[in-house]
Amino acid sequence: MEPEASIARVAMSWPGVSTRSVAGGGSDLAYGSIEFARIRAGVVEAALPPRVREMTIETGRAEPAADRRWALVRVATDDDVEPAIELLRLGYERARVALAVREAQRPES
Repeated sequence: MEPEASIARVAMSWPGVSTRSVAGGGSDLAYGSIEFARIRAGVVEAALPPRVREMTIETGRAEPAADRRWALVRVATDDDVEPAIELLRLGYERARVALAVREAQRPES
């Protein structure tokens, strides 16, 4: 199994995660209406708050992505699977909190 497939399988096991295939291969992952990750051939990206993104980059756990809201991990071997899953988990947790805050602020009908 390709490393990206292993990573996607783990992320899809988390409660509330949905996936959407994208043109050119790969997939986008969302929690509710919030996209939190992108899995492409050789690259996994996660949307993170600025402080968390900078921390992952400063500590060498991720690289900056072209979009400043995202951090990435390159995936070439099975050894890259765990670091990629850790990055996705950070994005997933951020999305869960963001959606909970959004719903709490929604006026009651």
